[in-house]
Amino acid sequence: MKDYYQILGLPKNASELEIKNAYRKLSKKFHPDVNDGDFYFENMFKQILEAYETLSNFEQRKIYDLEFLYESTKIISQKNILPTIEVFEASKTDIYSGESFKITWKVFNADKIYIDKIGQVDFSGTKTIRLNNLKEEYINLQIIAENTVNQAVAAQKSIRLRNKLFADIREKIIQEISQQRVDEKILLQTQHYMKKSEKFQKLLLSMGVAFVVLLIVFSIWVFKY
Repeated sequence: MKDYYQILGLPKNASELEIKNAYRKLSKKFHPDVNDGDFYFENMFKQILEAYETLSNFEQRKIYDLEFLYESTKIISQKNILPTIEVFEASKTDIYSGESFKITWKVFNADKIYIDKIGQVDFSGTKTIRLNNLKEEYINLQIIAENTVNQAVAAQKSIRLRNKLFADIREKIIQEISQQRVDEKILLQTQHYMKKSEKFQKLLLSMGVAFVVLLIVFSIWVFKY
């Protein structure tokens, strides 16, 4: 269950004014329009809005506080049980910058769950995300599940994503190198045949000269005798 108070950076007994001020401050900081539409900021803005809409409404806040207390009580009763990440996977692991893909997760025995590029999440779910401006070949997405009653206990798992642009560039370079080697081989063979042809032409020329000399000698000999 999401901790709306933590998302807004407030204590559980925060006043209506404190909730409103925290929302104004954080919504300006994380608004997508001032962060180039980055997915992380867009998602955080949605969580901040969700937290504000719940906590600023007296009845909704009352229901939320009771549900959160109930969830916390369950965790306390199971404080010696370790958090377990049963599922954490991506619909695709080879992606281009800005390409959408889905992340699915399922966690047990944890009251605080955080996923890179998404933020704080519920114990299970599926979310479509996209990563912009990828500059590295490999990107690690991590999920961290904590049991805050037993603060020393946490579980984590990672998904390794690959930027397909790097693979495309590498394949293109390999193709260019392969083509260059083929071109070099063709050039060497052509030069080899040209050298052979030059030798053959020289041989023919030499034979022609020798024949002419023999013909002249024979003509002189016939004329003399």
